[in-house]
Amino acid sequence: MHDEKAFDDVKKKLKIIARATDEDKMLLIAGIKRKGGLVAMSGDSISDASALKMANVGLCMGNSCQVAKD
Repeated sequence: MHDEKAFDDVKKKLKIIARATDEDKMLLIAGIKRKGGLVAMSGDSISDASALKMANVGLCMGNSCQVAKD
């Protein structure tokens, strides 16, 4: 698949993502996990809750630490 090849190319270079949309976070986390990778996600607001939950490790910054705990 062309999309799978494109993802593989991005994954080889990907180390840190900043200022990603919620959709981008979910796509990246799902793709990396599908390939057998581990994902650590940091978040600083309730909008990061889904990605924090989906990642293997969730790290919380700021006042929304309850989101990461949950």
